[in-house]
Amino acid sequence: MGGLGSTPGVRVVYVTNASDDGEARSRVATDRFLWAVDGLPALRKQCAFLERAAEEDAPAVALAEDDAFVNVPMLAAVAARLLRAFGADAAWHAGSYEWYNYQPNIFRATGFGGADRPSSARYWGQRFANCSGAAFDPVRDPERRCVGPLMFPKGPLHLMSRGAARRLHTSGALNGARRRAAATAAAGRRGPNDVEFGFELVEATGAGLPLHYVSVAELGWIDRRGGGPWTAALRSDQLLAAHRLPFACWPEAERAVREEVFAEHHFELTAARSPIDTSTLEPQHWLHPPSATLRTIRRSQWAPAMRAKRIACAGAEAEAVVGGDLWLAGAGPR
Repeated sequence: MGGLGSTPGVRVVYVTNASDDGEARSRVATDRFLWAVDGLPALRKQCAFLERAAEEDAPAVALAEDDAFVNVPMLAAVAARLLRAFGADAAWHAGSYEWYNYQPNIFRATGFGGADRPSSARYWGQRFANCSGAAFDPVRDPERRCVGPLMFPKGPLHLMSRGAARRLHTSGALNGARRRAAATAAAGRRGPNDVEFGFELVEATGAGLPLHYVSVAELGWIDRRGGGPWTAALRSDQLLAAHRLPFACWPEAERAVREEVFAEHHFELTAARSPIDTSTLEPQHWLHPPSATLRTIRRSQWAPAMRAKRIACAGAEAEAVVGGDLWLAGAGPR
């Protein structure tokens, strides 16, 4: 994530692996690093970061992976627009969403073949059988109890309010995740961080409490999966995040997005709708609070024209990604 320090109102916190001893440990006192834990480190780092985010009381919090290029000026403008729409204390979350079925006790997901639609995710997840949106009980439910379809944000970048972060902290959802992670680590299993986060967010919300989801997919959320060369066309006006963008392309992408102007009044929200697929009459098992809504944020038709520069390195060869996880914290004034 280039240029983080030059975006007003954005503060950076890195979550490092416990093996990154030396320099990382010496910086804990500066509040720039959080010291991670052993055993299922990615999941536990996510919990540690969310706990710290709730304590720091930033109005909005974003999580990003170290192999995702993030257009920080656009992200800050989007956060400001959502804060104006909902406030910092309401529970809202923004990301690029998919739907999977999930076994929380063993951190296992399925439904990948229909991830863009909850009805298809349910179909592709039938190998688990009887996936249900009924309340989850980690103690009484069988180990392989399946819930879903569950809407979750794809992991490379997502954004939430202070209210959502606090709810995760105070509801016990993070502590529950730690307990399940301890048992899973002992069994030698690993888990999908983003699906687990989506599950925790629903667990923290409970029945009847409002939860606002906002899709950022129209703003340029590009996710390259698997190996091979990077082939996606990149434009400075349509690039919020690019997952696995080769590091050699980052300076050019950074220069391009910094030449654009992003402001909160340049973005608008669509009308609220249900996050559940209502296009089918078949019975649906789903896991969301009854009051959950889904909107899309997009550039307003009244916003000024942009340079829309093509980023020239779109065909660069993929690079190996090494190092720890990088998370972005905070957006807007403290």
